[in-house]
Amino acid sequence: MPSKKKDNKMDFKIGEKIVYPPHGVGVVEDVVELEVEGIKSKFLIIRMLENEMIVKIPVDRAKKIGVRKVLGEREVEEVLNILTDVPQIKEEHKEKLSWTIKHRKFLDKVKTGDVKVVAEVYRDLMLLSKVKDLSYGERNILEMAENMLTFEIAEAKGIPHEEARQLLRSYFVKEESVEGEVEDEDESID
Repeated sequence: MPSKKKDNKMDFKIGEKIVYPPHGVGVVEDVVELEVEGIKSKFLIIRMLENEMIVKIPVDRAKKIGVRKVLGEREVEEVLNILTDVPQIKEEHKEKLSWTIKHRKFLDKVKTGDVKVVAEVYRDLMLLSKVKDLSYGERNILEMAENMLTFEIAEAKGIPHEEARQLLRSYFVKEESVEGEVEDEDESID
């Protein structure tokens, strides 16, 4: 039986918006051939939208390092649904972990660039912020996750970044406003 070799290459077109996990959403500006250490390779030239930084990524390694197309509408809904899921308490979370270990775990998850994992980290930190003040490190990771999600959702839905940010945050204020509405109704019944 012939072995199937996984194709590690992805086709990206000039002008196409993509996601490069460490830096967010960018636009493919060009595909060029460069020589590195005597070896010629094709590179994607990507301009990151958040800060206009230019990144060069080897085409043959793009998929392996997490470069992917921007989410479609269905995937955006899946990500938003994660925000409403009740987090599962894993065995590792039942123990009291030091803040440095928790920080490292959250950071490692965000660095994967997997938008669903980033959404879980965002959800978990937003819920944690409701019961305690977040540490400096947790606030930074929350901000990083929120920015990653904001930029990608904004691009996928074709909405302004601030609208995407408010959409994300709305999943965590609804509970408070719903409770307030119930209390108001109870008061009017008496």
